[in-house]
Amino acid sequence: MDDSLKFTKEAMKNKIFYILCTITFLVILISYIIKVFHYPNHLFVLLAGLLLLNILCLPYFLYVNLKNPENQFSLFYHIFGISFAFILLLILFSWYIFPILQSSMRIPMVSHLQVSVAVIPIALVTLVYFTFLLIKDQDHELQKSRRFFIIFYLSSILILGLSFPILLQAPDRLFNPSIPNPAYEAGIGPLIYIDEGHNNFHTLQDRLITTGRILEKDGYTVKSYKGSFKKDQLKDCKILIIINALNTENIEKWSLPTPSAFSPEEIEVVKEWVGNGGSLLLVADHMPMPGAAYNLANAFGYELENGHANDTVGMLDYFYRGNGTLRNNVITNGRNSFEEVDSIITYSGHAFRIPDNAINIMTFDSNYLQWNPDTAWHMSAITPYSIYNYSQGAYSTYGEGKVVVLGEAMMITAQLGAGLSMIKMGMNSNEARYNYQLLLNIIHWLDSITE
Repeated sequence: MDDSLKFTKEAMKNKIFYILCTITFLVILISYIIKVFHYPNHLFVLLAGLLLLNILCLPYFLYVNLKNPENQFSLFYHIFGISFAFILLLILFSWYIFPILQSSMRIPMVSHLQVSVAVIPIALVTLVYFTFLLIKDQDHELQKSRRFFIIFYLSSILILGLSFPILLQAPDRLFNPSIPNPAYEAGIGPLIYIDEGHNNFHTLQDRLITTGRILEKDGYTVKSYKGSFKKDQLKDCKILIIINALNTENIEKWSLPTPSAFSPEEIEVVKEWVGNGGSLLLVADHMPMPGAAYNLANAFGYELENGHANDTVGMLDYFYRGNGTLRNNVITNGRNSFEEVDSIITYSGHAFRIPDNAINIMTFDSNYLQWNPDTAWHMSAITPYSIYNYSQGAYSTYGEGKVVVLGEAMMITAQLGAGLSMIKMGMNSNEARYNYQLLLNIIHWLDSITE
């Protein structure tokens, strides 16, 4: 073959290689930018970059280094080195996709330590291989392409590492329903505190960002509450919202025991504050959240069950006015017929028992069972029990104040499963068209707008 033609073909192959690596790097970089600015579908773009890197870039690089091996050792050397680079990316791929499998299949999560034990030696071998690549060959063009790829590969690994973790429940920041008849003009409504002082799984800047936005559009002033509950700090607050508080012991370990998230002194402060006219919305999801909130709820007569409530015939929990599981009362009726709530969807959570003076918002029918495992979602060896007529939402008065208890949190949030825009969970779901109105109706009752 003519040398000039051969050179032209090689130059074209190198150009294709550079373009392919550049496109892959841009995809990986875009995935990180999406994560930083909290846009949905970060996982899709990130996995696309990983697949390009694994399926196209690495094999092409291997081809370039194997097409003219100097000897049998050289052949083994390159296959061995690229294999480790491939395995490293495969582990990263598994690290990103495993949370999705864990969420859907309820299998134990791989810890950061376990992944590090696997990644560190493989990464070291890969780096040693790349180092020898740079000093082994003196061919200028080959060295140039190798240097380019090594910089590209290591930069991609760095950005992929910064892109972890993938959030299984990311807030849907684009959900913004209209409120045609707000309770107050913007910013002049009473102060609502959202608790963030008790290791809360939901915070105002994250999973509750759309919840806070809806309340602000209804005219309320919404702020985070940091630290322990104190009498002088609650005095200006009309409504206190506590969602999924946890004891420090259960932040990483969702298993028994589940101590109270609140000290006895704090419970007395909140109890006295409600008795003097304050309004409390207490929300606890599935185990271990009910255990952490049990003492506070019990101070107002509610008995939280530290478990998982599930429908035996479906994944979501449906409550309808038509079959009586969604009750007809001041909260579900709202201020007028336009605010009437006809159905509610919740996402598992737990069942609880209510005091004699409380009124149910939602009750479970005979299809529902509850499991009380030692560890969250480890229910295979647990015998469930019927929760027929148990509550997943109720309200009551206490002294001069009011209390609403909900047994599931996602129903009053708007989230995206795994950050993917097509997996809408909560108020943003097409099936949950009344959920955000229920939130507003609860707040209006706590604010004594409806009686």
